Amino acid sequence: MSLDRIREAHLDIAVPFGYDHAVITLRDRQAELARSTIIDALVSRLEAGDEKCSIEEVALDAGVSRRTLYRYFPSREELYGAAADAVFSRIGQIQLEVVDAAAITESFIAASKVTEKHPLLSRALLRAPAGRGVRNTARKRRNESIERAVVQASGDVANTEARQLAAVISLLCNSQAFIALQDDSGLTAAQSRAAIVSAIEVLLDDVRRRSGRGRAPGSAGGSPSHD
Repeated sequence: MSLDRIREAHLDIAVPFGYDHAVITLRDRQAELARSTIIDALVSRLEAGDEKCSIEEVALDAGVSRRTLYRYFPSREELYGAAADAVFSRIGQIQLEVVDAAAITESFIAASKVTEKHPLLSRALLRAPAGRGVRNTARKRRNESIERAVVQASGDVANTEARQLAAVISLLCNSQAFIALQDDSGLTAAQSRAAIVSAIEVLLDDVRRRSGRGRAPGSAGGSPSHD
């Protein structure tokens, strides 16, 4: 039975006098179910590499009418935005705040593994304007956190120089850099991750050395394995 039919059947249920709030709760649950089902249908399409799927195809996969889909998502942009929000909340359990410079690589490794696990979906959301909007919000928090950590580790190094270094490290931590290394250079995900981690550590070690703080505790040099 389609979601529209289920919705109609449920709304026809008689509710005893004095229990109007039950109807509201039922409708709220049905609305949430409809939204989640539609979002899941789009995400499944994107996971399969179908970035050009139509609204009609998404509605068909979700078992709802085109009109119902537009009731919850008036535009394609809003649908993609909701899908991006759902994806980042479900699979993107990424540490946006880093407490110190040593945590920067850990945060990047965790984020890159999420991207690696969902390659087609990640690329689709990178290209979708709505997906970029969601990422930009998270990226701003992350970049500010990275800047604070780098400035803190820079000691006597000029603040402007430390901020420039933080900007470069933030760019390296960007999922676009991780994907571009694979697409443009032919590296595997593991090789791209190792290359970016090495570059981040070289930059951080250089600023620590010039600030007189040396290498971070527990870092023995070289590039660790992150497979």
